[in-house]
Amino acid sequence: MPPTNQPTPNQIASSHNQLLANFQQHSHTGADSPRVNYDNLSNVPKPLYVGSIDDSGNFNLPANPAPWSITNPNAGAYTITHNLGTSAYIVMLSGWDSIGTKPYIELWVSGALRNNSFDVVTASVGTQTNTGFFFIVTPLPNGV
Repeated sequence: MPPTNQPTPNQIASSHNQLLANFQQHSHTGADSPRVNYDNLSNVPKPLYVGSIDDSGNFNLPANPAPWSITNPNAGAYTITHNLGTSAYIVMLSGWDSIGTKPYIELWVSGALRNNSFDVVTASVGTQTNTGFFFIVTPLPNGV
């Protein structure tokens, strides 16, 4: 069970949907300003797979397509395994310090995306360390 101060995957997905709705509502419509067309969201890649892990190793992972798992073989090194069967996806990361001891957090996807997994590295002040993070995986349409 995640700590109570950690958003659930459903809350993250809801926030994502709210952000899209806000962009749609507040987009510029003037001829001289560039505009991304958010009027038709049918071209937004779906589904979104959302997961998280905290500093203590507690995690929430997508339930489908099963199985999803996470390993932490070394400090600041994580491998997230999935069953998407493709390397045509995007990983978005957002870090957080769930225990409040790190001055700042660095995180990145390490290496190539694989058909069944990807690696994440987390660090603080240039040193690899276990740090909480959220991830969103979005498969690309038609394997683009």
